[in-house]
Formats: sequence, C-alpha cells, structure tokens
Amino acid sequence: RFPGGPRYDLGVLEMLWAVTTAALFALLDVRRRAPGFYFGLLALLFGVFRLIVEPLRAEAPGSELAIFDRLAATSTAAIGISALALSMHFGRRRIGKEPI
Repeated sequence: RFPGGPRYDLGVLEMLWAVTTAALFALLDVRRRAPGFYFGLLALLFGVFRLIVEPLRAEAPGSELAIFDRLAATSTAAIGISALALSMHFGRRRIGKEPI
C-alpha cells in the first residue's frame, strides 16, 4: 500500500523496454550499419522512453528532480538524433569499405 495510491513498477517497465530494444537491435543486425548507428538509436529510444515514463513517477510532476529528469531525457534524445544523423551522413562513404 502506497500513501498516494497504487504506483507503476518502473523497474519492470524499463526491463520490458530493454528486452524490446535488444530484440530490435538483433533484427536490425541483419545488415551492416554505419558506425554510431546503434549508439544513436539507443540514445534516441532511451530518451523518448524516459519522457514517456516520467509522468508515472511518484514524485510531484513539478519537483526539481522531475524537471531535471525531463531535461536529461530530452538531451539524451537530442544526442541520439544527432548521432543518427552523423552516422548516416558519414556512414554512406564507409559502408562496404574495409576497415583501416
């Protein structure tokens, strides 16, 4: 029993997200990807996941911790978008070439 009512188990939600992301990466591993692709995709997916899960937390939505978490999740998603864009831009030239 929780003082403010029932809560979601965020650990279980994050575990389900991790398993789903690992399965997605296994499916995407069929083709060769540009360097940085998986890093960018992981950062983007994790940032979006944290933004979706943030309202389910027990802390008050306007608390300093919640504001910091939203800022961190948004920054992580932005880093993921940037990494994916750079990966796709520079990766086109490198795919198919032998590593140096």
